[in-house]
Amino acid sequence: SIGGKAMAAASGDECIREDAQLNHLVILVHGALSGEQLAQVQLEPSSAVQQLREAVELESGQQPLSLVRADDGVLLHDGQIISECGISDGRHVLALHDRVRQVRGWLAASLQLAAKRRFVGARQFASKYRTLFVDLWVKHAGATSMHIAPEAVKLFARDMVEQGWRDWQLNANDLTLLERFAETRGMPLLAFLLWGEDEQFNIDQWECLSFGKPPNAMPIPDDKGVTELLRDALSVIGRVEYNVGRHELTDAYVAAYANLWNKHAGAQSLHIMPSCARALVNEMAAAGLSETLHDDQEA
Repeated sequence: SIGGKAMAAASGDECIREDAQLNHLVILVHGALSGEQLAQVQLEPSSAVQQLREAVELESGQQPLSLVRADDGVLLHDGQIISECGISDGRHVLALHDRVRQVRGWLAASLQLAAKRRFVGARQFASKYRTLFVDLWVKHAGATSMHIAPEAVKLFARDMVEQGWRDWQLNANDLTLLERFAETRGMPLLAFLLWGEDEQFNIDQWECLSFGKPPNAMPIPDDKGVTELLRDALSVIGRVEYNVGRHELTDAYVAAYANLWNKHAGAQSLHIMPSCARALVNEMAAAGLSETLHDDQEA
């Protein structure tokens, strides 16, 4: 009968689902440093490690992550198949912050921003230039570094010039700026990229952008220039290859942030005081555009 066939089909579908569940591995993922469980993931043995990593990042809300086997510390690569990595049901995997992927993600996004500000349009740097920039950053700053020291900047610029990019030749103003970073970790990655391509701000203003506080007698920047830089800097977050933002960077979000920056920091300010930053975030949260600060962020 039709009813009997339907029941048989339903029973068959249920068996298929049960078989699929039996074939799934349950993988427990803990933080390598904290020891806390970050995720419990069910996947087929034929799944790629990339699927496991992305599932852990989604469940834990932490990214970018690298995964290693808990018993021997062997690094798991995205292209590997789970069943070929010695991972069995109930096997523990450790997750740790992927600093290399983080830096490369920020480099790629920041290069897009630098190109936008240099060319004032949708043009991008040639792939040869982007590849060279990343290679030289790894060589002189380090694959896991978000800062570059003054002496490393000089070597970076020298190598750029030797490769034919002569506009990287440092002048007296450039060297004066680098001297101000002598007792620091160096220039932050984003500031370094913009400094290399953007001629809108002077030495004092770049120092303020890098350190978060203005030097004495710093010329006040144009409010339009500050607003454009703020919007561009926010847009970098949306271009990082992993989901670094805790919220969607819509036009409404960027506009609200820019308005609150003007309110709490000032329309012509390149830095913001900690108390004002807290007020800005609280107002963003009250408007449903952000989250409240955690205790560690308050500190």
